[in-house]
Amino acid sequence: MLDLINLKEGYQKLINYMKEGDYPYSSSYIHSVEAEIKKILNTNIKFDSYEDYYLYRVSKSKSTKQYRFPFKSHITMIMNFDIYNEYPSGQICKHQLFEDAQQPPLCENFKKVIDVYRALVNRNEKNEKTCQDEIRENISLQKCRN
Repeated sequence: MLDLINLKEGYQKLINYMKEGDYPYSSSYIHSVEAEIKKILNTNIKFDSYEDYYLYRVSKSKSTKQYRFPFKSHITMIMNFDIYNEYPSGQICKHQLFEDAQQPPLCENFKKVIDVYRALVNRNEKNEKTCQDEIRENISLQKCRN
């Protein structure tokens, strides 16, 4: 289960840094990050990782892909602060969600689905990063259903 004690006790440092630090953050962006922190802290559902929380938020929002970016950006910033004690640098947050996660082995049928998807993506010239993001999301969803 995700331990949120550090976040609960220290998130105000992150908010103050965003307000007073070397990098300009708009008040609406700061408000959005703080609102996401409060959602994380006040949810009754327990999560094993920030990746699980992100997938939960996406599933509850019914949002299109373009509107998922703020979830991923905010949650990554919060994760970097909470787990790695890293403050934001004023640039778009590098999305570490899913990059370090150890995924369990996939069943053979699901591997075949991913192979077919990659072939279709290559034919349609979809961006490789987009392809990888979509595969990671679907792998995580498949993991949740097993």
